[in-house]
Amino acid sequence: SFNNNKVTVRDWLQYVKRNSEDKQVPSSQAYPDLLKKYVSIAALENYRNRLQNFNPDFNYQLQEFKDGNMLFEVMERQIWSKASADSIGLRQYYEQHKKNYTWTASADAVLFSCANETIAEHAIEEIKKGKSWKDVVNVNPSQIQADSGRYELSQLPVIDRTNFTPGLVTASVINAGDGTAVFSIIIKTYPENQQRSFEDARGLVINEYQNFLEQKWIGELKKKYTVKVNEKVFQSLL
Repeated sequence: SFNNNKVTVRDWLQYVKRNSEDKQVPSSQAYPDLLKKYVSIAALENYRNRLQNFNPDFNYQLQEFKDGNMLFEVMERQIWSKASADSIGLRQYYEQHKKNYTWTASADAVLFSCANETIAEHAIEEIKKGKSWKDVVNVNPSQIQADSGRYELSQLPVIDRTNFTPGLVTASVINAGDGTAVFSIIIKTYPENQQRSFEDARGLVINEYQNFLEQKWIGELKKKYTVKVNEKVFQSLL
């Protein structure tokens, strides 16, 4: 036994079976050496299981992990999953704060991501000649990807002072990190302050609704559990 934790004969026999070459219990001559090895392994395992008792830093880190996991689970149940799944609550929140969800200057656009500058320039040339952007992508799908949607102009990767007009094929912008290149086709432009639909604003609504639920939950906790701050200690920390 180690510190009142018993190692049983069954534990020993399982170890013997796992470590014998032929998966059979070894001969009696092999037992002494194997037993010494097993005692060492069992002692180390026992120590490892109680490491927090010997190492304050490890114990602190272990407690941080436990607290972090617990906080994550509570937030997942009380805030994150609830906000995503509460379609009625999301819709109501959107209607109550509708004025907050407007577009800045934006455009319907097709955004291209290319493996390198050469491929991007060739694609731009083909599109300007009148080739369908879908055909350009389909010819080389492993090197060009495209996504269409409505984007705020600030989201589009372009060089400075680009004049956005319908039909514009923007100049390619090179990613210095990996050499990939991006460009866009502007389909239609919109002025700022247009209302976002619920679908367009959904991501923003979920994020703000989560914050709303969190503040509401914290308020309920404060009513249930009194929080007292030792101002003297707090000021010493500052």
